[in-house]
Amino acid sequence: MTLDFTLREWFNSLMRFTLIKIVGFLIAACLSISSALAVNSQISQMILLQDEQSTKAFITLTQITNYKTFLLQNPNRAVIDIDAAEISPEFKLPNSNGVVLSVRQGKTPTGIRLVLDLAQNSSLNYSIDSSSGSPRISVVLNQMSDSVAQNI
Repeated sequence: MTLDFTLREWFNSLMRFTLIKIVGFLIAACLSISSALAVNSQISQMILLQDEQSTKAFITLTQITNYKTFLLQNPNRAVIDIDAAEISPEFKLPNSNGVVLSVRQGKTPTGIRLVLDLAQNSSLNYSIDSSSGSPRISVVLNQMSDSVAQNI
C-alpha cells in the first residue's frame, strides 16, 4: 500500500512539474510574439544630401515613432536611435556624402540605431515631417570649424 501511494505521489508531482514547464513555455511564447508585434515602424530609406553649409540625412519610416539624436566625439559621430522600428528588407545604407564618411546600423533593446561617422565636428538639428505621407526624420549636420568646436 505504501509503495502504491509513493508511486502515485511521484507521478502527480511529475505531472505538476510538466504542467509548470508547459505553462512557462506558453508564457514565454506569448511574450515573444507580443514583443515582435511591438515593432510598429520600418526604416525604408535613408538619403544623404550635401549643400554649401550642411549635410542632410533623410530617413523615411512607415509610421511615426519616437527617436532621439545626439553627437559623440573622438571620433566624431552622429547617432539616431529610432524606437519600435526595424530595417525593411529593401533598405540600403547610403554611401558617404559631405561630412558623413560612412553609415552603420545596429539594434538596440528598443529599436534601431543609425551611426553616421563624421569627417569633422558638426552641430546637429533634427525634425520629423509627415506632411508628404510617409514620416521622414531630417537630420541636418552643420560643419563647424575646429576653433568653434573647442569653445563649445
